Amino acid sequence: MTQFKENSMTGSTKLASVCATVAVAGLMLVQSGSDFAPAAERPLAAAVRPDGCENADYADLLRDMIHVKDRVENAQRMIISGQLPHRILRHHPFENIAVVMDAGFKELTKLRRAGEMDADDQRLFEVFADTFAMVKQNVRLINQALNQPNVFESELNKDGLVMLARIGREASARFNA
Repeated sequence: MTQFKENSMTGSTKLASVCATVAVAGLMLVQSGSDFAPAAERPLAAAVRPDGCENADYADLLRDMIHVKDRVENAQRMIISGQLPHRILRHHPFENIAVVMDAGFKELTKLRRAGEMDADDQRLFEVFADTFAMVKQNVRLINQALNQPNVFESELNKDGLVMLARIGREASARFNA
């Protein structure tokens, strides 16, 4: 794997930003406790690197991003299955992680649009984008779990609604035939 390019300040700065984003997202998940993710098998390389992200290589960065993605995915399974009580969901880290990841995603998107990404960068972008999407989905799932929908009383005729749906399907089938 290649090292960050010293002569490309833009690429280096953007990738360092992503490295920092990965580290922060990982630390937020770790600090949220084992309620959202199992204990880390190993610390994130970017988070424990003494020189920050300056000399991080793509292998470490990608490995860290995949680790964060696995933790976010595990949390998503727990949220969907209803394994987490509301008191834990109320203090979730995903909104803060989404804010932090948004900055990194914007930097990666600029790098991609400028055509400055090689195959390694592209793989990192894909993993980062998947993780970011899952984080945002976790926020939506938690909000759905915590917020009860408003129930509106209606005098709608349910049989009439079923008939209207059937007529619409039949008309659509004729139109598309």
